[in-house]
Amino acid sequence: MGSPGHNVYPPIYAGVNAWLGNNPGKEVKWVMKGQNVKTEMYSCLSAEVPLEEDGATQFNEGLMKEVRVTSTVPPVPASLSFF
Repeated sequence: MGSPGHNVYPPIYAGVNAWLGNNPGKEVKWVMKGQNVKTEMYSCLSAEVPLEEDGATQFNEGLMKEVRVTSTVPPVPASLSFF
């Protein structure tokens, strides 16, 4: 937490805030990931190796359902290494 690789890349964060300013009533859902040091979590949907004892590392069906009903989901890279 708090490292540059974990935070939202500043140009994306600025773009999200600009979009919010131009779209009153819209919202952005921020999803935390990678909270368990015992497994890697490249995706906000599940860990690379889900841990039986930690439900947060399992496939996030609730988030997937939200994504399915959303008309637009912009692609955002999961890692600072994509930039």
